[in-house]
Amino acid sequence: MDNTQERYGRPGKDKPSLIPCVPILGRRVINDPAKDMLPAHTLKYYQLVYVEKGEMEVWINGRIYSIHEKELVVIQPYETMAYLKGVLPRGSHCFLQIDTNPIGEHFISKELLASLQSYLKMPSPRVLKLGSRFSQPFEEIISEFRDQKEWSQEVAVSQFRILCINLIRAYEKLVKEQNIPENSSELLEAVDRYIENNLDSDISVFNLAKLAGYSENHFRVQFKKITDMSPLKYVNMKKVDAAREMLMDSKKSITEIAFDLGFSSCQYFSTFFKKQTSFTPDELRKEVEKLMKKNVKKIVIAKEAAAQMDSFFRD
Repeated sequence: MDNTQERYGRPGKDKPSLIPCVPILGRRVINDPAKDMLPAHTLKYYQLVYVEKGEMEVWINGRIYSIHEKELVVIQPYETMAYLKGVLPRGSHCFLQIDTNPIGEHFISKELLASLQSYLKMPSPRVLKLGSRFSQPFEEIISEFRDQKEWSQEVAVSQFRILCINLIRAYEKLVKEQNIPENSSELLEAVDRYIENNLDSDISVFNLAKLAGYSENHFRVQFKKITDMSPLKYVNMKKVDAAREMLMDSKKSITEIAFDLGFSSCQYFSTFFKKQTSFTPDELRKEVEKLMKKNVKKIVIAKEAAAQMDSFFRD
C-alpha cells in the first residue's frame, strides 16, 4: 500500500491554516517505511505528534522516547528531534505545530494559550496518554481544513480550543499524580539563567539548591520530578548545548572554548563532549566546516529536504 500524507499550512504547497496559532497540521499514514527520509531537524514552534496506530521511537535532544498507540509526544521550540535512522515508522501519525505567541488575530484567548504554554514548556512529562481526547477534536479540525467551506474556521477554532483544554487537563492530572511542583516552569527558568551566566564555572548542585531556596537533597528530588534527570546531568546537557553553538558559530580554538565552559583542560573537555554526544569537538567542527564549504544557503537545503519528504508520499 502507498504512503499518504495530508498536511495543511505550508505556503505554496498546502491549503492554508484556518487557525492563526497553528502554522501546520496534518496526518501521515506509513505502510512502507524507508530509511533516511526525515533527518534531524528543529522547528521554532511546539510540535505535537500523536500516534493513532502503531508506535514510534523519537530522538529528542539526545534522548530516545518510545511513543505507543494513543499517546502524544511534545517537542519544544528549537529542540533537535529525529526518528531513528530517519525512518518514518509504520502506522498513522497526526502532527501539529503550535505558536503560543501568534501575531494578529488570535481567535483563541491569550489566557488559554498562556496556560497551555506553561505546561508545554515543561521538560517532563514529555509523553501524554490522551486516547480519544486528542483524536476526536483533531478529526473535526482536519475535516474542516480539508473542506474549508463557510464556517470552517469557526468550527476548527472551536475544536482547537477543546483540544487545548484537553491537553491542559491531561497535564494537570499528570502533575498531580507525579507530585510535580506547581512552580516548576519558574524554577527551571531561574536554573537556566544561572547556568547560562556561570558557564565558565564549576556549577554545583549546592548553589542551584540555594538559588531555589531548597536543601540540596530536596532540590535533587524536586528537580528530578520536573526534568526527569539529575541536576548534574541537566547542567552537562546545557554545557554541551553551549559547546555545540561555540563550535559551529565561533572562530575560537577548542582550548579556548574548553576554558570558556569551565573545563580544566582541552583533553577533559574533549572526553566529556564525546561521552555526551559520541563526537569529539574537533569531529563536530570538521563536519560543520564540510557542510559550509558547499556554500548552500540553509533555506535551499530546507526546500530540498521538504521536496524529498513530499516525494515519499502519494498525492
